Amino acid sequence: MNSADFLRKISIAVKEFYENDSVLTTLNTERPIVHRIALYLEPLFKESNIDCDYNRYGSRTKALEQIHERNPNRSTDMIYPDIVIHRRLSEERDNAAVIEVKSTADIDDCDRMKLELMTRVDEAAQYKYQFGLFLGFETSGCKWILFVNGERSAEGTIRATSSGS
Repeated sequence: MNSADFLRKISIAVKEFYENDSVLTTLNTERPIVHRIALYLEPLFKESNIDCDYNRYGSRTKALEQIHERNPNRSTDMIYPDIVIHRRLSEERDNAAVIEVKSTADIDDCDRMKLELMTRVDEAAQYKYQFGLFLGFETSGCKWILFVNGERSAEGTIRATSSGS
């Protein structure tokens, strides 16, 4: 899949979220937003599994060396990406996308580092997700930042079109 197709599907899911669930952006909590976005992504990525807080890499636990140093609230290097688009129990060849969600438009240093490291494709890279995506939800719209090959690739905003409940 190319980045334009990926972002088109993300835009569809985010717009559906704003049409049906935008009230969640007023609660300043990301878990319900993550859940609803994952549900809207499922029919758009029928060939993949969509999972929330999925910390597995094949049969192992996902971790990124020294990630705990980027966030004072982290005590380990274990990671739980908000949403992954993948094939369960498979390794790098089926890792389509990793998504980090916030209930604010600002990406923090820890999430930025996770998305950079998880999309790297060099020999030392472990996960090799095709795309990494930050989604920052506010009442007026969703800021997105796309990561490809370990680097920030593009960014933009998907405007809220409705104030659903």
